[in-house]
Amino acid sequence: MKELIFKITKDELKNFLTIVKELVKIYDNFKIIFSDEGILFYTILGEESSGKINVLKVFHFEQGKLFSEFPKKLNLNMTFKEGKKFYDSMNFLSDTESEEIDITINYNKDNFVYTFGGKNEFLEIRAICQTNNNIKDLTFDILKERLNSDYSEWSFEVSNEQLTKILKLIKLDLVNKILNIRVDDGDIIFSETQWDLKINKTDVSRRINLNIKKEFFKYIVNDISKESFTISVFPSYIVINETKSHLMFSMDLAD
Repeated sequence: MKELIFKITKDELKNFLTIVKELVKIYDNFKIIFSDEGILFYTILGEESSGKINVLKVFHFEQGKLFSEFPKKLNLNMTFKEGKKFYDSMNFLSDTESEEIDITINYNKDNFVYTFGGKNEFLEIRAICQTNNNIKDLTFDILKERLNSDYSEWSFEVSNEQLTKILKLIKLDLVNKILNIRVDDGDIIFSETQWDLKINKTDVSRRINLNIKKEFFKYIVNDISKESFTISVFPSYIVINETKSHLMFSMDLAD
């Protein structure tokens, strides 16, 4: 067993927990991978029997951008179960007059993390990590291919104001779980039985009719300093290019 001890600032703890909070909104398990190429935070909501990914949310950072004192050449693989409990417990460490928190990580010879802990002058928190790797490993190469809008079939912009309207409109019918996205004479329209909302225009000439689970849209988080975000449409899934992360979710295709 090996041990790594380093310090993080209160601001670094705050940024770290902000990411964790967004991930556990989707699924209670999440993974962190430290590698030579950078740092990945992600969670996958899927179907174990088929291996299908229904929702994937990914945050990517360069080494040193999240935890300034973390050794840049150390590769670690962490899988957290009961992420909401981890978020709540680590949040207690923010209540300190000290500007630094001690972080202790225990890991094995294969660089899989067993425990992740934090300590201020009053409180010590420990979390047990999963070593059976129940969340699949993703590589930077895979993500560059799957999430890059340059490889999508088509894309369009949605403003933050439009997203707010969509989130309100989809609450009108709580029984229906599906949101329709269609292209009608160049207009991109989001709709349900009771409403149609014109979002943007596109040069795509063929008929397009997509069905998305409404619940996926509540996972979209875009920086309020940015007026809009890009939705990229791939053959079987959609990618939301958020300000600080990527959100991918599956869709059903209709003729």
